[in-house]
Formats: sequence, structure tokens, C-alpha cells
Amino acid sequence: MKLFSTFCWAICLAGLISAAPTAPSLAQSADSVTLSVAQARSLALNLIRQKKPQAAREIALGILRGDPDDIRALLILAQAEARLGQPAKARFAARRAFRKSDKPNEKYTAAALVADSFAQQDKLNQTQIWLRRAEFYATEPRQKQALARSYAKVRNANPIRLQFSFNVKPTDNLNNAPTDGTIIIGGLPFELSGSGRALSGTELSYGLDASYSKPTDAGNRWSLALSLNARDYLLSSEAKRQAPDAKASDFAFREVKLSGRYTWLSQDKGSTSAGLSLGANWYGGDRLTNSISLDLARRWFLDDRTVLDGRLSYAIRERQDSEIRSSDVTQLTLGWTRVLENRDRLRLSATLIDTASDSAFVAYDGATLSGSYALADPIFGATTRLNLSVGTRSYDRAVSLYGPDPRADTQYSGGVSLFFKDASVFGFAPTVSLSISQTQSNLDLYDSEQIGLSFGIGSVF
Repeated sequence: MKLFSTFCWAICLAGLISAAPTAPSLAQSADSVTLSVAQARSLALNLIRQKKPQAAREIALGILRGDPDDIRALLILAQAEARLGQPAKARFAARRAFRKSDKPNEKYTAAALVADSFAQQDKLNQTQIWLRRAEFYATEPRQKQALARSYAKVRNANPIRLQFSFNVKPTDNLNNAPTDGTIIIGGLPFELSGSGRALSGTELSYGLDASYSKPTDAGNRWSLALSLNARDYLLSSEAKRQAPDAKASDFAFREVKLSGRYTWLSQDKGSTSAGLSLGANWYGGDRLTNSISLDLARRWFLDDRTVLDGRLSYAIRERQDSEIRSSDVTQLTLGWTRVLENRDRLRLSATLIDTASDSAFVAYDGATLSGSYALADPIFGATTRLNLSVGTRSYDRAVSLYGPDPRADTQYSGGVSLFFKDASVFGFAPTVSLSISQTQSNLDLYDSEQIGLSFGIGSVF
């Protein structure tokens, strides 16, 4: 593919020419001329710029006969072979230069050339890997920006997409339990057991999302996706004293989901899509839920900076631990996103949810309002995003044990996330997120509060 080549040669030549001496002047009447190695390199670079790769190749090969490990000659040879339509030979030379060099600029150029050689052969996964290796040695903002643009082009052309996630979050309520050790039931106070109260510790979450998508002859697109997610916990010393019989594995969570989607593209740049997914999850090592869901989504571009989106979904969730807690869930979400004049991004959304179940502990109606604000300009070197939400849940039926009134909750949450793009390694950079959430219920048992500070890794591309 030609998607990447122009960029690659531009940055490679810029890196090499900056350190190269001026090319010698050649007398037109001379039958031959003697050049130093430095002058020969400079001449070969100028021939590359003049789109004479065959001559540049011969000069590079001549230099390498004298010194097979001449880094700049290897890089020139790689560029010449690429322009001559020999990506395998270009890759061989660029890889040798990458192995032999210990200078960041040369390694950056070599890795970019390897990526380019794979792109020419439409080997897009390998192209992305070597673009990340090039990013590790990029020393200038323009180099990283060029890599990001090229990575986006290759990613969009690649039908296969892999996304990894990893986060570490200290938490004071890993079991989502009441924060108060005493609850009132029927007017009488009851003390909760140690494991029934909020336990502190550390949450480790990690996941893999893999997808494959292809356009159709009509210009639409279909995709298949596999999602794997897991959460593990480490109990704090305080939690172990509070609940000596509790084990971290009691709270471990696993989830797998397989989904398919078909997207229709419209002339107004909007899209309509329909999806089907099958899923299962486990809690504490035991199968918890099997699920199947259908959804219909739509996006409208109101103008160049404003998008309206909507999604309607229906899910059947079959509980494996207690059949009566199985449910049918219908959910509608409407969202509005706008890029402001200062390039900041504002999003507002509203969600309505109806959960039907034979269990009074599960059946409820809910509504949530959410907002997020992403700043375009970094703060102390970090890309910043703020979010806030408020929601309500009204349960359908009362539980006689807790009194005559059905449960009613109000949930508040807020947070800030920081993404330190300038601290990237191989195209991955650290993230830090602070989140605060609180549930206020008419039943003391369900009052809870969580404060979390999580550390993770995100892709700058």
C-alpha cells in the first residue's frame, strides 16, 4: 500500500540530511572523482531527493563493501530499495541498521523504514508494531505527530484491531458494601458482619478487545468482536482483620462477550448500526450470568462540530446462581457531543432503563444524566477529562424484610482523568483517574460511598 511511503521518506531524509555534510561539486568534464565516505553518503542522499534511487543504491552498496555496518549507508540503501519497489530488501537493510545503531535518531529512522516496508506489502499489524518502536526513539514533537497521523491511517486500513487495557486502583469499598456497620430493618438495628461491610484493598483490572471489520461492496461495514475482561483484588491488612474468612478470590470477576455489528453509512456522514452480542460472566469463580442482547444505534452530524447519537438496546440476562434474579433489560440512551471554539469537547447524555424481573431485588426503573468535558490543551503536560453524573433507581416492589416501601436510590458520581501523552513509551502512556461515587438509599443497607484513584496505561495513537 502507498499509504505510508511519502511520510516515511520525508522524515527519514530530514533526520539524515540534518547531520550530513554538503554534497561535493562535480566538474562536468571529469571522467571520475574520488569521494570521501561522508561525501558519498551526502551524494546518495541527494540522489534520493532527486528521485534517482538506482544510483543512490549503487553508492550505498559501494560504501557497505568497505564497512558492512555503516549505519547511514544502510539507511540510504533501505530508502533506495523501497523506492525501487523492493520492500523485503529495504527491510533487511533497515533492520540491520536498527540492530547496529545506538543513536536515537538513527533507530527512529530505521524503525520507520521497517514499518514502511511492511506497509508496502500490506502487512498492517507489523506496520503498527514498528511504528510503536519508532515512537520510542522519537525526540521531536513533529516526529511524534507524524507517527500518530500515519498510525491512524494504518489502523483505519487494518481490518484487525486489538486494544489492551490495564488499571490499578486502590479502593476503600471493593465489595460495594454499605459504609455503615449498622443498618435499620423494621425499626431495629442490626450489625453487619465483617465481610458485609465495605472492604478496602487494591483492584487490578485488565482486558483485551479484538475486532475484525470489513467494508461491503455497497460501502457499508460489518464487524465481529471479542471482548475479555477481568478484575482481581488484593485485600488490605485492615480488610483481612475485619473479615478474616474472606478471600480476595471471593470477589474476582471475569467476563467474555462475542458480538457482531452491521453499519449502514448515509450520505449526510451519519450512520445506522445494528448489533447482536452473546456474553457470560463469573463472580468468585462461579458462573453468574449468561446474556444475549440486541441493539440499534444511530449517529447524526448536525454540523461540522456537533454530533447527536442514540442507542436502543434489549438484553436477556439469565442468572446462573438464582433463576428468579434473571431479568430483561431495555435501555435508551441519547447523547449530544460538540467541539467548542477552543477545541474543547463537551458531551451530554441521558439514559432511561427498565429492568423487568421476578425478583424484587432486581426489578427497577432508572434514569441517568451524564456530562463530560475534555480539554484540548494539556494541563501540566496531561490531557484532561472531567465527568459528572446523577442517576435514580426506583424498584418495582417492596421487600417485606426491609419495610413497606420499595427501595429508591439516588446515585452521584464524578471524576477526573489525566493522560500523560508526553511520557509515552512505544506509543503507550500512563493514565491517572480520580473517581468519587455515592449511593443514597431509603434503605440504609444500600447506602455506599467509594473513592478511587486508579493508574493505568493508554495508547497515544
